[in-house]
Amino acid sequence: KEEAKKDEKKDDLKKEEAKKDEKIEEPKKEPFVPDISVKELKGHGDWINALAFSGDGKYIATASRDRTVKVWEVATAKEVASLKGSPENVKGVIFLDGSAHVASTTGKWNKEKKAWEGEIKIWDAKAGKGGKSLKGHSAPIEYLALSKDGKYLATASEDKTAIIWDLAAGKEMQTLKGHTETVN
Repeated sequence: KEEAKKDEKKDDLKKEEAKKDEKIEEPKKEPFVPDISVKELKGHGDWINALAFSGDGKYIATASRDRTVKVWEVATAKEVASLKGSPENVKGVIFLDGSAHVASTTGKWNKEKKAWEGEIKIWDAKAGKGGKSLKGHSAPIEYLALSKDGKYLATASEDKTAIIWDLAAGKEMQTLKGHTETVN
């Protein structure tokens, strides 16, 4: 009898293992269908690398590989300004002063110095005119961030540094060193 009980337990264990091994059929997944866009902002001739909302939420600025920054009115999806004149790919953009000015990243290779010169361009967001520039990085600038009070701009670069800028003075305040790779 004991042998029969042991064999029964073994059979029960084998049945349980067989059930576990059975493949559970997953329900069929619906194909992905994207939402219909409410508005489209079309105008760049190449990839858009970054975008930013203005402080009042009325405008969007887009930075592109086509070497331009465009400012758009959100409500109408109309282009307000096309900021041209960047010598290279524009990787970052941010609004300053609510929606009055835009800061964008750019730079160029200086043949004479045989070095890259990173640059932040400050633009009048609606008139589309460039103003002052901030120069200090020795490689392309990847990202921008603005302090909450709008007085300071931080830039992150492929040169493995971050720089804190005083916007009113238009000067570099501090260079943060120590990264071993690109600061994104």
